[in-house]
Amino acid sequence: IARRPAQHHMVATTTRGRSEDCSTSKDLSCYAVDSKVSGNLLHLLGESQYVRAREALLMEQGRSRRSSAEHSEQEYNDAREFIEKERARLRKESLHEGTQQCYQ
Repeated sequence: IARRPAQHHMVATTTRGRSEDCSTSKDLSCYAVDSKVSGNLLHLLGESQYVRAREALLMEQGRSRRSSAEHSEQEYNDAREFIEKERARLRKESLHEGTQQCYQ
């Protein structure tokens, strides 16, 4: 099978095994990509939509993978941690923006 080079910055293999451009795809597996790609998705989707979509995907993955192996459990926990950190960061940023506007 000929493999075309991955356009690492945007293309992810979806749950249905196709390669898809994550900037246009509504397939949630586009969110299950490494942090390098996550930055781009965050930018494209807007923060709240990104966090919601990623969370939905991870909950789903967590449910389906829990039975498979321990490292999946670890992966799920890491992902939850990522979301919590991301949420806190976004909260902090929006609070910061809010207070700045008050002073203007």
